[in-house]
This record gives sequence, structure tokens and C-alpha cells, in this order.
Amino acid sequence: MEQNKDKLKAIKQEVYLLFKNNEKNEYTNPDWIFPHHFDVMADLVEDMCKKYGGNLTICTLAVYLHDVGLVYQRKEDSPVGHEERSIEYSEKLLRERGLSGEVVKEVIECINQTSLSDDSASINAKIVNTADAVSKFITLHYFAKSSFFGNWDFFYSWARKKLEKSLKKIHFEQEREMVMPIYN
Repeated sequence: MEQNKDKLKAIKQEVYLLFKNNEKNEYTNPDWIFPHHFDVMADLVEDMCKKYGGNLTICTLAVYLHDVGLVYQRKEDSPVGHEERSIEYSEKLLRERGLSGEVVKEVIECINQTSLSDDSASINAKIVNTADAVSKFITLHYFAKSSFFGNWDFFYSWARKKLEKSLKKIHFEQEREMVMPIYN
């Protein structure tokens, strides 16, 4: 991790600027995604890598890159397809930054898994997937999106479905237990 610290910092900054400077950012404040999603995820993966034996560099890279498709080459209001755009952007960026093919492959697997819940995935993918899901419970992620809806009943139904889907993406019992009081 230490040897890649400068690369991680540069990639985080590049992704931050990609969100900040892109008009397709669905968040009313582009700075919101970092303190309330990516940075929370980064803290979660650091903890889970220690507990479950994940690779902190791989997981941290995946954290900062897993949602770039929300703004990178996004042409429509819908976020559909953002995982594929995130993978495309990430593969290009990581290779340009001189990261090994193996690192690129593992980061891509982690990004791909954020839309799935595959128990046969690598430990790194499970950690990133879990962190993505848990962050949605412990931050204002879905409540921030409530400002997009003019109808509270619609938002409640939408958020409930999203939280149910997120709960299924949590691969570790300790993290599942952590979010259950919030879910309930």
C-alpha cells in the first residue's frame, strides 16, 4: 500500500475532479460523493481488509473508481450502464498510471461485483461490494437522493427496494449485523 500511496492519492484526486467538473453528476453538490460515500467506503474497506485478509490497494482503487461511470461518458439521465463505463474508465486510467495487469484485473472484478452479489467472488470483490452496500446504510446516501423525488411515498418505496438490494450485497455477518437495526 505504501508504495502505491502517491498513485492512490493522484487517482482519488482525478476521480474527484471528474465528478466535480461533470454536468451529468446527479448529486446537487458534486463534493457530496466524497465525504459521504467514497471516503466512508475507504474507511470500511480498510477495516475489512484487516479483518478478512483483503488487499487494501486493490480495494481502495476499486472504491474510488467503482462509480465513475455515473459521470464518465454518461449521455442520459439514467445511471444504467455506469458499471461498464466505470470499468472502461478504470482500465484505461490504471494502465496509464502504470499499474500491473493483475492489479487492473482485480480492480475490475471488484467494480463488476458492485452490481452483483456473487458468493464465489474474490475476497477483495466481496469487501468492496460489502463496503458499497454498508455505506448506503450508514450515510445519507439514499436520503440525499430523496431531493430528486417530489413524492415522499414514491421515494419511500424506491428507497426500501434499494436497501433490500443493498442488504443482499453484504457478504460478512458482522457487517450485516451492524446494518440490521438501521434496515429494520
